[in-house]
Amino acid sequence: MAEIKVLGICGSPRKGATEHALQYALRIMEEKGAITNQVNLRKLKVHSCIHCDRCIKENTGRCMVFADDGDELVAQWESATTYLIASPVYSMGITPEIVNFISRLRPMRNRQIQQKEIQLPKVGSCITVGGTRHGGQETSAEIINNLYISRGILVCGGGGAYNAGTVWSKDQLEKNLLDDEEGMKTIRTIALRLMSAAKLLQDGFESNNKELLE
Repeated sequence: MAEIKVLGICGSPRKGATEHALQYALRIMEEKGAITNQVNLRKLKVHSCIHCDRCIKENTGRCMVFADDGDELVAQWESATTYLIASPVYSMGITPEIVNFISRLRPMRNRQIQQKEIQLPKVGSCITVGGTRHGGQETSAEIINNLYISRGILVCGGGGAYNAGTVWSKDQLEKNLLDDEEGMKTIRTIALRLMSAAKLLQDGFESNNKELLE
């Protein structure tokens, strides 16, 4: 069976509850056999896409304007099979760091359109951390889940976690994270459901692909 390669992306501009929550989820997935790679956007320089479309017109697969960490991150995104994006809630949404990164996925457009073979479906989910119990965790998750849908990535939720792993940090960085037992339970649920979905997709891909091509 092919390896399950998980790319975990933390979009918090500071080290705290969100990064801790992501690490917790990735440890669970490692215990189930995944190869994980955690990226902290706060340590990288990723300029937002200006939509000049040079990468698409010239079909370069990379940004033609900004020489930063964006291209390497896009390469890591392409090589992963499973995604887990974590963001603190900023004004009922995700952080500017994640918005910048999402915009830089544009060079992948041509390759996705030109793919002739049926590709192994990928699966993704997210973790959102709010300073209050109902502080925009689910609306923030919706933004990330819409990214997955637009990229043809299957969204993994449910099982009591609804649309994401959602945690209440009480604005205390990681200090009160573990106190939110219900929130931590949703993170564990998301991690386990991601692994289950990834394994099912990989196990069934070869036989299903053959049937589709006949």
